[in-house]
Amino acid sequence: CSKDSKFRSLWKNESFRIAFSNRVLEIAEECFDAEEMKAFIQHYMVEMEPILSKSWKRFYGSQNQKRSEYIERLTHIQSFFSNRKNYVDNWLSEFLQ
Repeated sequence: CSKDSKFRSLWKNESFRIAFSNRVLEIAEECFDAEEMKAFIQHYMVEMEPILSKSWKRFYGSQNQKRSEYIERLTHIQSFFSNRKNYVDNWLSEFLQ
């Protein structure tokens, strides 16, 4: 793919690699801060659960597992954001080698 070859060409430039790495780390630390994402997800859970509960009851009946699935999914997403910085650090260290 031509996009890959362009990136590989840029990657040969040390100043590009440093700038790229710094920007990825900045995004990981600031744009997706674990505590901010946790607060956002918790707010989302509180706001959406009553609305979704009505929908789940309507389409799946009163005895459904949708609430537990909902909580499980959002807990998984929250865990991802809590550990995201570690994944980024590991990926960058491998990628920079």
